[in-house]
Amino acid sequence: MALGLANLSAQSGDPGAAAASILPWIAMLIVFVVLGGVAIMAVRNWAASRQDSADAGFSLARLRELHERGELSQAEYQRAVEAMRRRVKGPAQGGESGRLRSSSREDSHEDSRE
Repeated sequence: MALGLANLSAQSGDPGAAAASILPWIAMLIVFVVLGGVAIMAVRNWAASRQDSADAGFSLARLRELHERGELSQAEYQRAVEAMRRRVKGPAQGGESGRLRSSSREDSHEDSRE
């Protein structure tokens, strides 16, 4: 590149003219890099929003509905509720796992009363 710049300045005799002829190409390169970055960010945000919306459709209300229609057994329902709680709250630490299990039983009793 330096050799090409030297050739341009030697041919024109004016180093400023060589820099002026390169400046539009540098500006175009910067524009393409910025546009590429914006496009990548847009695609990543779009993909993340699709993933979030897919996860949002699987809710406790949906689980209860499946359980009430008989598509999920009591054991499957309890496992799914526990999995959702672990995913939302993170892994249980120490004695909290007993509390999670008992609250799951309370939910299943509430569902059976409805």
